[in-house]
Parts: sequence; structure tokens; C-alpha cells
Amino acid sequence: MKSSKTTLIAAALLGLAAAANAADVITLNWRDGDEVAAALRPQLREGEKLGALGNQLILDAPPGRSAELRRLIRQLDVKSSSLLVEVAQDGVSRESKSAVQLGGQVQGGGYSISTGKPMTVRPGSQVVIAGGASQSNTRLQASQALRMLDGKTGFIEIGSSRPLPWLMFGADGRPVVGVRYQDAVTGFYARPRLHGQRVTLELAASQQAFNGQNLDSAKLATTVEGAVGEWLTVGGIGRDQSGQETVLIGVSRSNVQLERSIKVRVTPQ
Repeated sequence: MKSSKTTLIAAALLGLAAAANAADVITLNWRDGDEVAAALRPQLREGEKLGALGNQLILDAPPGRSAELRRLIRQLDVKSSSLLVEVAQDGVSRESKSAVQLGGQVQGGGYSISTGKPMTVRPGSQVVIAGGASQSNTRLQASQALRMLDGKTGFIEIGSSRPLPWLMFGADGRPVVGVRYQDAVTGFYARPRLHGQRVTLELAASQQAFNGQNLDSAKLATTVEGAVGEWLTVGGIGRDQSGQETVLIGVSRSNVQLERSIKVRVTPQ
């Protein structure tokens, strides 16, 4: 009889211990589980565990602490603010024009003579190629806007193109010229976070820049902070000493002449 009572008491204690260590599954209404878990983990004590899966949290803590942590979770699980993110470019846009002139004399047809270096095409035929380029500066003001939720990421794209002339010869030896346009697309990812009347902008830039006939790629990342509704200068578009167009996000270089500035403004909706 005594042995039976001891067994029942032991079973009850084991049940209480299991209940004390039972993990709770908490479903969030607004926020992502990983986002809330990242904010809550610094508050955990030794032996307490917290996991996230989608919009659910898995909490393993004693009953008293579990209730306390649940209150914190309810405070964090609030609806994200809707934000209007405006991007403005202001400055000088430099337009390049390229041209190809042909000269010399080809058997079966005549062409106007121009200065340049002769290039032998076939026996008895010569063609002279001369290149020219010009640039014009125009004032540029461009803007775009997108809506996103507080703490979420949006992509902002900026593009430019330049003409690349080409030359080829037909079966009869006559030259054929044309122009194709090469695009360089630059852009950056922006993630705004509100802190009262202040906003923090996390920027991760992905860039393609012209380099002769090729495109160079680069990635930059930075964080800027300012007042809500204030225009924040996050970078610019300029040219380095070699004349190559480049995008600067959150940094400045003395050897780059900025032609356009990039500004961002975040406004709650």
C-alpha cells in the first residue's frame, strides 16, 4: 500500500514537472515570428527557450515567466505602420552622343573623304573610320514613390543608358553603321523603421556602372537616420577622375564629382 502511494506521488511530481516545462505555441496577429523573437531573446533568462516559425512563436519557460513573456509579446505584436517612401533625384544629367564617319574609296562606289586612320578591308579597297563624341548637360529632376510597411523592404530602381555605335561590312564590301543602347541599372533596397518621430533607413545598394565597353557591379550598404517627413540625402550619382559614372550610397569621395543627389523621405500614412 505504501509502495502504491509512493508511486502515485512520484507520478504526480513528474506530471507537474512536465507541465512546468511544457512549451507554449503562441500565434501572432500582425508581426513576423522571427522579428518578434529577435526583439524578445535579450529578455530570456537561463534555461528559457524561444523559437519562431512563420507567424508563430514556441516559448519554453516556467509558468510565471511564460505569463510575463506573453505580455511582452502582446506589446510587440502590433500592426505595422503604412509608410510612403519618396525618392528624389536632383542635379545635372550628362548626355553623350557618339558618331562614326566613314571615308575613303571602295571599288564600285565612292564615299566622302574624312581624316582618320585607313583600314584595309579587302585587296583594292580602303575605308577610313573617324569617331566623334559630344556631351550636353541638362537639369534633371525626377521622383518616384512607393508604399511599404514599417520594417519591410522595398526596391528602388534608377536607370541610365548610353549609345554604342557599331560598324560592319556587307557581302559587297559596303559599310553598314548603326547604334545600339546599353543600359546600366542602379538601385537600392530600403527598409524604414519608425522610432517615434525618428526614422532609421537601412540601405543596401546594388549597382551596375559603365566601364568602357563593360559593366562593373558593386554592392554597398549603410544606415541613415533622421526626422519623419524630412528629406534625407542618402547618396548621389557622379563621375570619378576617369569619367566613369558611379553611384555612391551613404559615402562620399573627394575624387568624385556629384552630378545628381539622391534623397529619400519617409512619411507615415
